[in-house]
This record gives sequence, structure tokens and C-alpha cells, in this order.
Amino acid sequence: MISELYSTYSWWWLAAVGAGGLLYALLLYFKNPASRLSVKISALLFVIRFLSISLLLFLLLTPFIKTRLKTIEKPIVVVGVDNSQSIVLSPDSTFYKTRFKKDLANLVTSLKEDYQTDLYHFGDQVREGSNPGFTDAKSDYSSFFKTIKEHYRGLNVGAIVLAGDGLYNRGSDPLYTTSEMSWPIYTIALGDTNTYSDLKINDVRFNKLVYLNDQFPVEINIKAEKLSGKKAVLKVNAFGKSLEQQSFLIRGNTFSKTFRILIPATEKGKHRVTLTLTTFDNELNKQNNRKSIFVNVLDSRQKILIVAAAPHPDISAIKQSLTGFRDYKVEVQYVKKLTAKPEDYDLVILDQVPCLNHNPAAWLKKLQNKKIPRLYILGKLSNLNEFNKLGAGLQVIGAHNTELAQPIVNSMFNLFTFRKEQIATLESLPPLTTPFGNYKSAENAHIFAHQKINSLDTDIPLILYHEKEGVKNAIIAGEGIWLWRMHNYLQNSNFDAVESLLGKTVQYLTAREDKRHLKVISKEEYLPGDEITLEAELYNDSWELINNTETELWLTNEQGKQFKYSFSPYDEQYRLTLENLEPGVYRYKAGAGVGDKRYTDKGEFVVNTTSEESRKLQADYSLMYRLASENRGRMIYPKQMDSLPNMLQKNQNVKTRVVYSYQTRGVNDIWYIMALILFLLSLEWFLRKYFGSY
Repeated sequence: MISELYSTYSWWWLAAVGAGGLLYALLLYFKNPASRLSVKISALLFVIRFLSISLLLFLLLTPFIKTRLKTIEKPIVVVGVDNSQSIVLSPDSTFYKTRFKKDLANLVTSLKEDYQTDLYHFGDQVREGSNPGFTDAKSDYSSFFKTIKEHYRGLNVGAIVLAGDGLYNRGSDPLYTTSEMSWPIYTIALGDTNTYSDLKINDVRFNKLVYLNDQFPVEINIKAEKLSGKKAVLKVNAFGKSLEQQSFLIRGNTFSKTFRILIPATEKGKHRVTLTLTTFDNELNKQNNRKSIFVNVLDSRQKILIVAAAPHPDISAIKQSLTGFRDYKVEVQYVKKLTAKPEDYDLVILDQVPCLNHNPAAWLKKLQNKKIPRLYILGKLSNLNEFNKLGAGLQVIGAHNTELAQPIVNSMFNLFTFRKEQIATLESLPPLTTPFGNYKSAENAHIFAHQKINSLDTDIPLILYHEKEGVKNAIIAGEGIWLWRMHNYLQNSNFDAVESLLGKTVQYLTAREDKRHLKVISKEEYLPGDEITLEAELYNDSWELINNTETELWLTNEQGKQFKYSFSPYDEQYRLTLENLEPGVYRYKAGAGVGDKRYTDKGEFVVNTTSEESRKLQADYSLMYRLASENRGRMIYPKQMDSLPNMLQKNQNVKTRVVYSYQTRGVNDIWYIMALILFLLSLEWFLRKYFGSY
């Protein structure tokens, strides 16, 4: 530790400090006719006064001490354990529930002697822990690695130790997630790679949203191992009755077959479709012989019209994103051949319309008169002068060129929610091509995202929402949504961020004003292991939230059995946690009384069936091996865990790091400096009084 003294003023001021202290002492003790002290005592008091005044004047120079600190950081070893159910669904379940836990605890204890060791479990979520229970219904390796990269960025991470069976059913490919990691990864291969006799429903393809009186297809892929020559039956039950039963012969030790079944949607609402396969006595895993899927039967689609200035890849990207929601029917027309009637649609998307070559003013006027909500997308072909006249909530004045702008999501936006991971994805997507001009948004506009131009955050709106005279508008002030969709998939192997933004935009624009006094809030689907929590909001006649009256809920299962619950007040709302619900479709009705009025609300949700962990139990050691070999580590087995500390010691990348930092401290904050000044002044006063001076 090295300390140096600094001052905010030039050190030449020390001469003035000394002169000030000397002058003050001379005036008081040099040839003072009023003094009755001896020469020796006067000299002593002269020195004391000189020192105390000089120190006080020195503090006026605001001196400070800068200290160089040396910190030795032990390497960090992060241990992650797959906490999913597939680990203990193998024949070695007893070993993993008992012996493995002890060996893991011993490994962590051994590592802590030389390293900072942090233990995590991952499955449904990533969390710190000390004793894995292997109870999670999902397995997400990529989420674990993303969490570690975020939490330990810039720290002295020596290595990551990953214990798992290589089976994941959530998130992206862990090899892709770790491709840019600089830390070595050591893997502990858990689970069982042996093949056992098994007949299972391997995959089911279906649409979750279907329409009343339609026939919707369900594709069922079944697989069989080591059951050659056996006869089996696939049964399909839906809408309270048996719809299909097909027999088949299993040919060969490895067998696969796909069935395509059409199911008529005869009742609206959420319904369960149950798929059942024959079970055999010698099967190790019988949970995967049965699967339930849930469909939501709607009785109408919302119609969306895209009016485009010219063919553009954005049109296809928007249509694909919205068609994926299934409850939207999307049509496309070009402005020069526009024949659609505005009143036939729930929403109109105007892609660069009005445009430079054509302005359908009469059609747009009719659209306004019919109060049809609309989404404007601006681009190179947009006629901004005509657009500015529409009162959409944004004006772009004096535009004469284009520029590239990325979105920066506004943290104060509150029209709808957008998940943190989706925000991060959206802000990393390529820039849109936006008009270059002066932007002026309406005072009551809600800005979802501002423009980031050349790495500079601005307050220029990129995506905003506006409501005027009961008509909702949204504006995306740039073209290039097709690039967003493509890069979203390249990053995350899905289109979630872009589809969620467009879906929530359409949902907001087409939503009717909710006039319910009692609103029950629930998810549409709960997975195994999820906490089933319902929330309720109750409003009085002044539309103020209240929670001082009893609010009840009646829950009905598929068999018609009814259960009664009471909500508990929580903040300004109500909350109810439901426990021990069997998989199935549940319909609810809630009721509350306010004064002499009675308010109700109703809805439904699904509790899904067996977790995906039981679908596949054969461990994927090839993934565990590649994770280790491609990240400068090694794969070992549970019985070799005690050799891991020695491997880490031999790895030259796992080493102690010396970090230097600086600490600054003002001299006037040092207590003993102030104590010294106080002591000198007190000593001078005492000596003067003691020797009889004035």
C-alpha cells in the first residue's frame, strides 16, 4: 500500500501558509508589552501557535491522500447443477438422490480451500443453492450461461463446472451460448445413456388456436425402442368423447411412425385433447405413453388489412408475425389497386401510405370517419407532408433524406408490458431506415422507443402510440422490420421479440375499453411446477381501486366439480394462490359486492400435463463432451469428481489475479489531524493560564 499527498492548489501556497502562521504567532508573542511570560515560555507558546495556525491554513488548501491499494483476487469457480427431473427418472435415481449430493458437497468444500466457489441450480430458473432436489419441470442450459456471463462480467472467473445430462427443453443451443465465452468449462456427465424398452409419444404438432366448426389437424409422432413385434394402440379423446383409435405393429428395435388426425372443433373455449398409447410391463418410463394437449376454440377472427405503397419485405415479415397468432386474418392490398372497405376490418396497417406517387385521401378520410384503428409505417416512399395532416400523433417536418436508427426502449412506457429479455433483444437489432427531419410528437403520445443514431441516444421517437377522438394510432417511424425478424431468429432461434412487439401493438390498437368493475387476471396456461396465482382488481363507481370487500371465486374442473375460494387483499388488489390442481381445463367465476351492487367476472385457464422432462431420458453425453472440449475443459463422470480440484490446479488459466485500485481521502477527514490541532490550541490556552498570562 503506497500513499501520496496531493493538493487542489499549487504547493507554492505552502509558503503563504507558513507566513500566515508565523505572522499570527509574531503578533501575539514577539515583544508584546502586555505579556508577563518568560522568554522560554513565550518561545514555546510561539511554536505551538505557529503550528496550530499553519495546520489550519494548510487544511484550507483541501489536501488529500491518494493511496494505491493492492488486492489479491482468488479465482472464482462457478458450479452449476442441472436441477431438472430427468436426472432422477433414470434407473440410477437413488444414487443421484443420495450419494451424488454428498459427493457434490465434498467437491464444493474442497474447491473452497483454493477458490471462491459459487454453487447454482438451474432448470425452471437459475438460482443459488446448496442441495439440488431435481424437481424442476424444465431444463434451460442457455439461461444458466447467460446468467453467469451477466453476473461475473469483469471478475476473475477461473472456470465453470457444469453437472447435467445434456438434455435441455428450453432456451437456445448451449454450444451457441458459450461460443464467445473465455472461461474454461468442465462438465460432469450425469444420467444414463443406455437404451431401454420404451414406447412414447415423441412429438405432437398442432395449432393452439382453432376456430369453431373447423377441423384442425393434429400430427402425432410415436417412437419405440426394443419392442419389435408388439402390437400397440393409439387413442385420441377430445370434447368429452373418444374420437380416434388406431392399431399398429411395431417393426424393428427402433421404430417411428407419424399419425395425422383431423379433429372437429365443436365447442368454443379451452379444451383438452388426450393422446394415449398402450403401455408394456417392461417399459422403464411409462409417463411418456400419455400426453394431453390443449386447444382454444374461438368463434371469430380479427381482420387486419395491410395497405402498401409497393412490394416490400416488411409486408411479408409483418404478415408472418401476425398470422402466427392465429386469431388474426391478414390481407394485403396495394394502394394503386385499393378496393377494400375500411369498415370490414378491425385494423388497417398503412405501409408508407400516403405515398409519394399516390395519396388515397378519400379512402383515408373514410377510414377516419369509421374510427378504424391504424398502424403507420414510415419509409422512403412516404409522403410526409400528407402524413402530417392526418393527426396521427407525430409530425416529421422538413425531411429531405434518411438515416439509420436503432430503438432505445422507454422505461416509462406503460401501455403494455415488455419483458426485459425482449427489450435487450430489440435494442440489439439492426437499425431501421428513418426519415431525417424534425420530429414533433403530440403531448398525449406514448413513446415506446426513441431513436439511437450513430451510438447516440436521442429523444426522437421511433415507435409511439396515440389516441385522438376515440381512435387509436401507432407509428413505426422507419422501414426494415424484415431485418429485425431475421436477426431476432439468428440471435435466439425464435421471433419472440419482434412478434411480441407487433402482437401487443395490434392487441392495444384493437382492444375495446374495458368497463368491468371486477377483473380477474390469470395466465392462459400454467406448466408443471408453476405457482398458480390469480389476481383480481375491484373498482367502485368512481373507478377507484378498492379491496375492502369480500371477493370470492368458484372454480370448476373438467368433471364439473366446483371449488370455492376467497381472495386475500394484496396492496390495492386481491390475490389468490391455488395449490394441488390436477392437469386440465379450469373455468372460474368471481364475484364481489360493492354497496347494493354485485359485480362478476369469468374466465378459464389450463394446467398442463406431464413435464417435458419425461419425454426423453437418454442422456446426451456428446453435448457435455463438446461443451468441455470446445471451451478448454474436460468431461468427467460423477465417480471422478474428486479429481477435479487437481485438474483446475494444472490449468494455467485458473490463477490468482492482482488488482490495483486507488483510494482518495481528504486530510480534513482524518480524525487525528483534527485532534492534533485541537490539542495544540488547548495546550497553548492551558499554558498561558497556568503561567498567569492574559
